[in-house]
Amino acid sequence: MGLFSGLHLFVMQQADGLSLPTILTLQVLHALPWIAVTFFAARLARRFPLRNRKHFWRNATVHLGGGVLVVLAVNIVQGVLRVLFGFSPLSTFFPQVIHGLLLWGHIALGVYGTLVLAWSIVPRGRPGEAKAVDKRTSSYLQTLTARKGTYNTTVATSNIDWIEGARDYVLIYSKGASYMGNQRMNWLECHLDPQDFARIHRSTIVNLNGVVAYKPLSHGDYELKLQDGTTLKLTRTRRDAVLALLKQIL
Repeated sequence: MGLFSGLHLFVMQQADGLSLPTILTLQVLHALPWIAVTFFAARLARRFPLRNRKHFWRNATVHLGGGVLVVLAVNIVQGVLRVLFGFSPLSTFFPQVIHGLLLWGHIALGVYGTLVLAWSIVPRGRPGEAKAVDKRTSSYLQTLTARKGTYNTTVATSNIDWIEGARDYVLIYSKGASYMGNQRMNWLECHLDPQDFARIHRSTIVNLNGVVAYKPLSHGDYELKLQDGTTLKLTRTRRDAVLALLKQIL
């Protein structure tokens, strides 16, 4: 999009008699905001994936708002850069922003939407986020790659008791041992069998087959007890779906 905008400017500014260095500088100034847009779209697409059917409409609404912000932000940033570098007087700032919205607004929304869709459709992953090979559906994970000390190992998902999310990694608890993985919680939630695993908290995924009892807490939350005695908190926002699954198991 930045290159296309720059090409448009090149043609228009050559007609205005501007020097080549000035034209190239303006092209760079117009292209820079679109680099930020790419990272912004990728970040939002990773945090709010459209392939997540459970939260599709919420995520789609987030991206619609993100697209509108992108259109507005790009035009404002381009206007500020033109003023700072002396290519446009301050008095023309707002007219140029409005002109940019009218001229490029629909195209910018289309570019942002294309970036989000591409990021949502194309498979992404870190080391350890292998493709699922579950025998029943061929869509869910059977093993996870993790680290135990300085060694890499694989952990069978059927042996996992629960998973705790941290900032840049997860802790996998399995049969009394703990492992460190570099998968993301959102990715794990999508790729673990929802009949066996459930996200009960923003930072907790539990193997439902290991839950032996549960009891209500204050404010609508619940406490889950695992076979090894570990207790985990089930938040009220996830309560109904998780309890419905537990009632089928217990």
